[in-house]
Amino acid sequence: MKRLLILFLIVTVFCFTGCISLFKRSTTESADRLNDKANEMQSKKDALSVNNDKKLNQIGILAAGTHHALDQEKDPSKEVQVAKELNERVVSIAGNPEINDLKRIQKIVDDLISAVKIEREKGRAELNKLDKEIQYLQSERSKLKSQLDKTSKEYQALSSEIAEKNDENTQKVNELDKWFGLGAIFYGVKKFITSLLVGILIFAVMFFILKLAAMSNPIAAFIFKIFEFIGSSILFLIKSITPKSFTMSNFVDKQHYDKYKVTLDKIVDTIQDMKNKNKMLSDDKKYTLEDLFENLSKVLDEKDKDAVKECLKEMNWKI
Repeated sequence: MKRLLILFLIVTVFCFTGCISLFKRSTTESADRLNDKANEMQSKKDALSVNNDKKLNQIGILAAGTHHALDQEKDPSKEVQVAKELNERVVSIAGNPEINDLKRIQKIVDDLISAVKIEREKGRAELNKLDKEIQYLQSERSKLKSQLDKTSKEYQALSSEIAEKNDENTQKVNELDKWFGLGAIFYGVKKFITSLLVGILIFAVMFFILKLAAMSNPIAAFIFKIFEFIGSSILFLIKSITPKSFTMSNFVDKQHYDKYKVTLDKIVDTIQDMKNKNKMLSDDKKYTLEDLFENLSKVLDEKDKDAVKECLKEMNWKI
């Protein structure tokens, strides 16, 4: 009874601790997943922001090119003057380009308005390159926007999932908190027993299948030997760590068992043989107790006699 009580307390503490660890690990994992998704969404926003900056820079480059082209007009009309004023406002919004970009766009404009055909073709080629850079930025923006939308939806879905799970966990915690916390013990013990039964069932099915297959299949027989070796290794490890566990569990190792089994077999066999012979002998010729001791002294060897002496000592009989 004492042993069962200790076992129950150990299982109770294990299950209660397991429940707490389970909820803490679940909460931590959910928070980590949500943080990872939030960081992913922020990285997409940062990439989109960089793309916007590049796009504004291209607008500033084109505006600077437009301003340079309008400056080539020696006697600008009112329309050209208004265009220059509006373009200056575009530059103020987009920002002035870097010196290298400014020189590049001015060179393109100069080539495009050149009187030399080959210079105009060169300017057209450079303008096409600029168009491709702008197209790339636009396609990159569309891709980043799509990825951001997808990540945002995933973040919202994950938030909803975690919220639902937290509600379930809160409900579960309330159930475990019932009866002054005894609900957690009941849940843990029930979970432990259920898992243990499932494990034992799977183990038993595998054991019997291997045992039956081992009778006719050498491969299965080999696997079954490995199975037995693993089991014996586990038992040996348990016995090595806790030597008294086998005694407390009423387990006896094979060597100790064989030692007393052989001696007991000899004693029982001798007694039964003399008993059967006594049935056929007259009263004056029947075996006596002294005869039994004499026959046993002949049958038992030194190991057997030592085993008998150990039994007598354990039973507090004087030798």
